[in-house]
Amino acid sequence: MPPFAASILFYVFVFWALRRMERGEERLGLDVWIPTAWIILIGTKSLAYWIAGPALQQALFVEDTGPPYDAIAFFGLIFLGLIALSRKPVDWRTLFAENPILVAFYAYLFISVFWSDYPFVAFKRYVKEVGNLVMILVMLVQPNSVASIRRGFLRCTMIFIPISILLIKYYGEIGRYYNPWTGEVGLCGATTSKNELGRLAMWSFMFLVWHLQACPRHKSIGRWLWANCHYLFVAGMCVWLLLKANSATSLGCFLAGLLLFLALRGRGKILVPKLMIAGVAGFLVLSLLFFTVPEIRGEIATHFGRHSDLTERTDVWAGCLNAGTNPIIGEGFFSFWMTARGFQLGEVLRVTEAHNGYLETYLNTGIIGVALLIGVILHAARNVKRLVIAGSPLGVLFTVMLWIALIYNNTEAAYNDNNIIGFIFLLVAIRRSSNESPSIHITSESEQFSTAASYDPA
Repeated sequence: MPPFAASILFYVFVFWALRRMERGEERLGLDVWIPTAWIILIGTKSLAYWIAGPALQQALFVEDTGPPYDAIAFFGLIFLGLIALSRKPVDWRTLFAENPILVAFYAYLFISVFWSDYPFVAFKRYVKEVGNLVMILVMLVQPNSVASIRRGFLRCTMIFIPISILLIKYYGEIGRYYNPWTGEVGLCGATTSKNELGRLAMWSFMFLVWHLQACPRHKSIGRWLWANCHYLFVAGMCVWLLLKANSATSLGCFLAGLLLFLALRGRGKILVPKLMIAGVAGFLVLSLLFFTVPEIRGEIATHFGRHSDLTERTDVWAGCLNAGTNPIIGEGFFSFWMTARGFQLGEVLRVTEAHNGYLETYLNTGIIGVALLIGVILHAARNVKRLVIAGSPLGVLFTVMLWIALIYNNTEAAYNDNNIIGFIFLLVAIRRSSNESPSIHITSESEQFSTAASYDPA
C-alpha cells in the first residue's frame, strides 16, 4: 500500500475511534486537554522533532540543545495548568497535610538544585518535574476526576499507538532510528527509542484493559465485541508493538501487570488491603537483592532472553557506584550525567542514565533522596489501599501501575525523569480526600463508563 493511502486509512481509523470513544460521554471541559497535551509531550517524540523533522534527530540526543520549542510548550502548559487550578476550590493546606512525604521529597529536590554543577539547567528540569504535579492536580480537581484520568490517557493511546505502527511500516525515516553509539537500527514509532516504544505500548495496554474490564457485559458476545472493537483493535496493536520493540523491561512489566489485573479482578477489596504495604516493602527488599546478587539477576534475565549482565547494565551500575559521588546528598537534581565524571562515564559505557531508578536517585540526591523516595513509595501503597477499600474504580488500576513502576525502575530510570512512568507513579502517590462515594455509570449509547467518584473517598 502506498504511504499516502496508508496515512489516510490510519488517520480515518484514529478519527473514527476517537469519535466512538467520546460519543455519549459527559463533557469534561477544556481543562482536561491541558494534562492530555502534557502526556503527549512526555510520552512521544519531542515537539522540536515533529516541527523540525528527522534532520534534528541526532541533535535531540543531547539535552538542552536545538530550538526551544519544547521548553516553550512545557512552560506554557504549566502556566495554563496553574490558571486552571486557580479557578478551582482547592484546599491547599489540606492537600499538603495529606501528602507530607511528597512535600518533603520535592522540597529536598529543590534544595539539591543549589549544589548542582549547573544549577540553572537543574532548575529548569526541576520546574518541568513540578509541572507533572500541576498536570496531575488539574485532573484530580475536576468534578469527575476518574473520567478525566481515563479520557486523558485513552485519548493519547488511541492516537499514538496507530500512528506508531504507521510510522514504522510506511515512514521508516521517522519510525525507525539508528543507535548513536552502535549504529544498529531500532523501532521507535512515535517515540525516540525502542525502550520508549515498549513503554508506550505497555502503559497504553494497561489503561485499555482497565477500561474494558469496566465495560458492561452482554448476553451476546458479538454485541460486546462490536461495542468495544476499536479498543480491542488498538490493544492488539499494543501487543504487536511490544513484541517488535524488543524491550525486555516493558515486556516483563506488561506480563506482570496483566497477571495482576487478572488476579485482582473481582477480588481487589480482599487481596490488596492485606498485601499492599507488606508486598511493597518486601518488593523493595527483593529489588535490593536483585541489584546486589548476580545469581538472582541472572536467573530472571535468562527468562526474558537476556544475558545475566542484563545487556551490560551491571557494568553501568558498577561504574555509577564507583563514580565517587557524594553518598549523602548526591550531585544535585538531575545533574550527575552533566558532571565531568558522569559525562566521561557515559562516553565509556555509552549511556545517559543509570538504568535503575533507585541508583539514579542516589547519584543525584544521595542516601537522603533515596530514603525520601522510599517514603513516597510507601505513601503511594497506603493511598492505593485506601482507594481499594473505598471501592474506587481507580483502586485496581493504581495497584497495577504502582507495581509496574516498582518493577520498571529496577532496570530503567523513571523516577523524576519527566517520563510517563514517573508521571503515572506520581498520579498514584498523590492523595486528595473527599467525602463523595464512588458510583460507576455505564452510558447506554457508547457503553463506556464514567464515574462521579472523587480521587480518594477515604
